[in-house]
Amino acid sequence: MKTRLLPLLITVLLMGLATVGYAQQTFTLRGVRSSQDYGPFTFRHGGLLKLESGEFKLNILADGRAFTLVDTETGLAYGVYELVLGRMIDIGDVLFIITTISAPPPSMAAQPPAPSFLDDTEFAVELTLLHKTAYDWEINGASGGDHEVERGAAALKVRKGIVTMDLGLTTDAEWDHTIAGDGDSFENAGMDDGTGWFAAVGLRVPVFKEGRWSGIVHGEAFYRREELSLQYGAWEIESITTITDTNAVTNAVVVTENRQYNNYDETATLTETLVSIGIELCYNAPAWSWYAGLRALPWSDTSLDAVIRSDDRRYDITFERKDPIMAYGGIGVTVMGIRTYIEAEGGGETSVRLGLSYAY
Repeated sequence: MKTRLLPLLITVLLMGLATVGYAQQTFTLRGVRSSQDYGPFTFRHGGLLKLESGEFKLNILADGRAFTLVDTETGLAYGVYELVLGRMIDIGDVLFIITTISAPPPSMAAQPPAPSFLDDTEFAVELTLLHKTAYDWEINGASGGDHEVERGAAALKVRKGIVTMDLGLTTDAEWDHTIAGDGDSFENAGMDDGTGWFAAVGLRVPVFKEGRWSGIVHGEAFYRREELSLQYGAWEIESITTITDTNAVTNAVVVTENRQYNNYDETATLTETLVSIGIELCYNAPAWSWYAGLRALPWSDTSLDAVIRSDDRRYDITFERKDPIMAYGGIGVTVMGIRTYIEAEGGGETSVRLGLSYAY
């Protein structure tokens, strides 16, 4: 009997030691206004706290005692706080007080969490439902007046701390109308079937935070390249007929130009390099958010590598942005940590964008 009991006692003893060895520090919170107790919560990096103001993820800082709380709905961070008995903290605009703290065994004191590459990172997928850019354009030095290029696009957007990066594809681009021409040079020039890519890198720097309100200044360097189909027609000389009528007094020479209407479809390459700066005001509630801002282009370089040819003559097309200032705004709804947002922009660019984002 003793022989059978000995392995069982050893197993129970080892399980008990393991339980003690892995004990972790816990704490409880009490709502100041509601007097309701919450917890106990394990003081563990990544642990969840369900409170009257929402659900929050525990983010323990490098010293192993200070921490922040990240709203799982909005991604908004609260803190820095210290795990001190009786300390009052504001979480989601609701006051709580730390009422109890249980100390782990000395050997299991809180260790600094290992940093994660995804900390303070946000990913977004964005579709451009409508995008129009206003330009002034010229053909061979003659002004063509106002003009817009319409685009559709899809992009992957990443934010790491204050650094932002975008990479996307232009799915369709075209002129909003054709250029009539004068008949002697060309007729009905237009561009469509545009595809290409764009990339951007920038900074978003918080300048103030007051409750759910925050302000941001931002800047970005942007590059775009698109290939379009340039289509036009031209009456061109096919042959020249010379007839000489000779009589007793004079020689009459009649020259006739025989013209034919030809259609052309050539490639046009549009490139843009832009630098933008702006300001933004944001409001973040647990389940929804709102933002608005201004964006300006202090520097831009736009070029169109396209030439219309007719009877060995060249007609260059040049572009220049018409308006360098834009205003924008958007609203988002957050469900289970995934934020769905729609954004509209007006001014030099008119856009409607739809996106999904997730913040770690």
